[in-house]
Amino acid sequence: MLRSKKTGVPTETELLEMAKWHIARCDGLRQALSSRAAVILSADALIAGGIAVLLSRTNEIPPSKGSGPYLVVGAQALLLVSVITTFMSVLYALRSLDNKYAWRLSSTSRRSPDSPAFNHGDTLRMYHSFTEFQQAQLSITFSEMLKHANTELWFVIRSHRYRYIQLRKSTRYLSISAMVVLADIFVVLAGNLVHNL
Repeated sequence: MLRSKKTGVPTETELLEMAKWHIARCDGLRQALSSRAAVILSADALIAGGIAVLLSRTNEIPPSKGSGPYLVVGAQALLLVSVITTFMSVLYALRSLDNKYAWRLSSTSRRSPDSPAFNHGDTLRMYHSFTEFQQAQLSITFSEMLKHANTELWFVIRSHRYRYIQLRKSTRYLSISAMVVLADIFVVLAGNLVHNL
């Protein structure tokens, strides 16, 4: 980063450019998270298809003496767990795509400053016409612009953190669901094996 030759401290122009760079970087991170959420949702769809197949196979486990009934109950219990964990994975993946919970704090006393022109919600709430918006933009000082850019940067950092946490939860539930479906496959195979012995 360039610094003032006299003091070695960044100028306001340099600070604004740095804030804009970080906002653009956060936009790239947001797009990457959305792509990862899409991959997780696709995997959830595959597991849901596997659950549907296993449900029909579980009902076809032939009755037999000994452990047969227990295998059916065990397979159905595993299916229930896999349905719940798959649903939770989908729920958190969808929450990672929505940042309304992190964007603004609900308490007005803890509310961050507005950042018009950088944040579309603030801009549309504050200005009701293009004329109002244009007048405000033409009269803004450089210090105010820098303040608005830093406010927006704070928002996108909080938003990214929230969305990343939701995506991690979704991934954990997806992993659990995949392991449970695999265990259920073994139970169904064991049921068929017991019947054939």
